[in-house]
Amino acid sequence: MAAAANAIVVTDRQGTIEWVNPAFERLTGYSAAEALGRNPRVLKSGKHDPPFYKELWDTILAGQVWHGEVVNKRKDGRLYTEEMTITPVPNADGAISHFIAIKQDVTARKEAEAKALALSQRRAEDLAAMERTAQALRTTEKRYRELFESMQEAFFVAETITDASGNPVDWRYLEGNPQFIRYMGLPREQLIGHTYTQVVPQPDPAWIERIGNVALTGRPVSLEMFAPTRGRWLQVKAYCPRPGQAAVLFSDISDRKQSEAALREREEQFHTLADSIPNLAWWANADGYITWYNRRWYEYTGTRREQMRGWGWQSVHDPQLLPAVLERWRACIATGEPFEMEVPLRGADGRFRWFLTRVTPLRDSGGRVMRWFGTNTDVSEAREAREVLTRSKEDLEALVEERTARLRETLGDLEVFSYSIVHDLRGPLRAMRSFSELAQEACADRAPPESLDFFRRIRIASERMDQLITDALNYSKVVRQELPLMPVDIGKLVRGMVETYPDLHPPAAHIEVQLDHLVVLGNESALTQVFSNLLGNAVKFVPPGVKPRIRVCAEQAPGARHGPRSGEAGSPRRLPGLDSPQGTGHPVLGQVRIWIEDNGIGIPAHAHEKIFGMFQRMHGQQEYPGTGIGLTIVRKAMERMGGRVGVESELGNGSRFWIELERTALPRAPQRPERQPPSAAF
Repeated sequence: MAAAANAIVVTDRQGTIEWVNPAFERLTGYSAAEALGRNPRVLKSGKHDPPFYKELWDTILAGQVWHGEVVNKRKDGRLYTEEMTITPVPNADGAISHFIAIKQDVTARKEAEAKALALSQRRAEDLAAMERTAQALRTTEKRYRELFESMQEAFFVAETITDASGNPVDWRYLEGNPQFIRYMGLPREQLIGHTYTQVVPQPDPAWIERIGNVALTGRPVSLEMFAPTRGRWLQVKAYCPRPGQAAVLFSDISDRKQSEAALREREEQFHTLADSIPNLAWWANADGYITWYNRRWYEYTGTRREQMRGWGWQSVHDPQLLPAVLERWRACIATGEPFEMEVPLRGADGRFRWFLTRVTPLRDSGGRVMRWFGTNTDVSEAREAREVLTRSKEDLEALVEERTARLRETLGDLEVFSYSIVHDLRGPLRAMRSFSELAQEACADRAPPESLDFFRRIRIASERMDQLITDALNYSKVVRQELPLMPVDIGKLVRGMVETYPDLHPPAAHIEVQLDHLVVLGNESALTQVFSNLLGNAVKFVPPGVKPRIRVCAEQAPGARHGPRSGEAGSPRRLPGLDSPQGTGHPVLGQVRIWIEDNGIGIPAHAHEKIFGMFQRMHGQQEYPGTGIGLTIVRKAMERMGGRVGVESELGNGSRFWIELERTALPRAPQRPERQPPSAAF
C-alpha cells in the first residue's frame, strides 16, 4: 500500500489516523508525523454540510462501504476535489475495528468537466438567443406588415427612373398598402411593378419632379398639394429609404381644406362684427402671441398692425404696472384660467385711460386651449365715480366718527352729572328722616295721634326716596362700569348671599339652593346684584301670613333663539363692544338656565314683558315696598354679560324667574412638578 498511487488512510473506529502512505502526504501536504493521531476533519476546511457527515458515518458504522466526492483543503490552503472510498475492517469477532480510506485527486477532471459543461451551456444559450432573435425578426416583420396594412393613410414605395442627364422622368411602384390601392381604384396587379405614367392618365410633371428629387437627393419633403386628376387636396410626406427610392405617405385633406375655408369665412365675418363694437378686441394664439386686433384698437392707440403683432401691445401699457400685467397674463397662459384685470392703456393723444381687460380661453373638444379672445372696455368714468364715492364715504365716516366721539363725551358728562345729582340728593333725605324721627320722639307724649302719623309718613317717604336713589345709583353703576367676564361659581355665590343677607335667613324664608359645581361666565358683582333683586322679590312678594319658599336650580338652556320672546328680556347674542366668551380665553360648555322659583303672589301674563321696564309696578304690588327699578337692573346686568332673563308666572300661583349664561369651567391650579430623586453618580 505504501507504493500505491492513490492516497490511503487507516483510522481506528473513532476516526483517529493510524497510518498514511506517501501518496497521502503528496496529496494533502501534511507529513505522516503531522497526520498520525489526528482526525481527518481537523485537516479539512470544515465548510461541509453536517448531514453529509452524518450520512457517511451512518453508512460505514453499519459495515457498508461509502463512496463519494469530497472537497478538502491542502495544508497550503488550496482546495481540491477527491474521490474517496471508505471500507470498514472487522476484527475476528466481526466487530468493526478499523476503516481504510482510499483517496484519488479528481480536481483536474472536475475542472475539465466544468469547462465542458459551461461551454455547452454557452452554446445552448447562444442558439437560444439566435432563435429568439430570429423569432423577434419574424415577429417584427409581421408587426410592420400589419402596421403597413392597417395604416389609415395611403402609402407606397417607388423606384425613380431618370433620363440620361439624371433628371427624374418617371417612377415604378414597388409596394403599396391597401389604402393606396383603394385610393388609386385599380387592382394591385395593375399598379405594383408599373410606372406612374402607365397608371395615371394625365401624369403631373411637378409631382414626378418632387418625388424624384426625394429619391435622388435623400432630402425629405412635407407639403400640401392639389391633385388635379382627382380634384382633391393631399397632405404628402416623402422620404428616401434607400438611394433611388422614395417612400410616400399621403392622406386626403379636402374636407379639412373646406372646413378651413369655412372657418376663414366665419372669421372674416367675426372681424367685420368685431370692428363695429366700441370695445377694443383681439385674438391670441395659445401661447399668448396676438395675431389680430379690431379697428377700434388701432383707432384708440394710434398704432399700426406691424407694431402690435405678437407682444407689441406692451408699448401702450403703463411701464410701472406692466410687470404685474405680464405676471398675471403668463400665469393664465400656463393654467388656462381666464384673465381679468383693470389696466391703463395709452391712447393716441398720449393720455392713459383705464380699461377692464377680460381674456377668455377657447378650447378644443379635448379641453386644450387653442386661442384666446380678449376685450378691453373703457372704465375710466366708472373708476372716477368709484373714487368720488370712496372719498365721500371716507368723509362721511370721518364725520360720523367725529360726531360719535362728541356724543360719547356728552353722554359721559351727562352720566357724571346725573350720578352727582343722585348722589347729592341722599344728604338732605337722611337729614329729613333723622329730624322727623327726633320730632316724633319729642312730641310722642303731647302730640295728637294724627300728628305722629304725619311724622311716620315723612319717615317712610324719605326711606322710599333713599331706596329709589340707591337703586338708581346701582342702575347707573351697572350701565357705566366695565363688566369683565370671569368664571363664577353660582352655587357658592348664592349660598354666601343666603348666609349673609338677614332677610334671607330662616325662619324669615326657606331657600333651597340646588347648584352644585355650576360655573358660569359672568361678572361676580353684577351677578350679586341680579340674585339680590330676584331673591329679594321672591321673599317680599308673598301673600300675608305665607312663609316664602324659594328653590334655586339649573338646567341646560333650550335651543338658541333669535330674540326675546314673551316674558324674556336681554339679547341671546353678544353685543358689539362687550366682553364675549371668545375674548375671555375660557372654554365655553354651552348655555345654562338658572331658575328662581317662589310661592309668591304671581304676575299676570300681560305684565311679563312690562315688569322689566323702569319704574314698572303692577296692580297688587303697590301694597309692597319697592321702587320698580330692581328688575330693570337685572335686565341691564344680564345684557352687559351677554345673557338673558325671563319669567314664567300666573297670578296667584307664584313665579319662576330664569337667567341664561354661558357655562364654563374654573381654571386649573398650576401643578407643581414632581420632585425627582437625585441622579446617582457612576
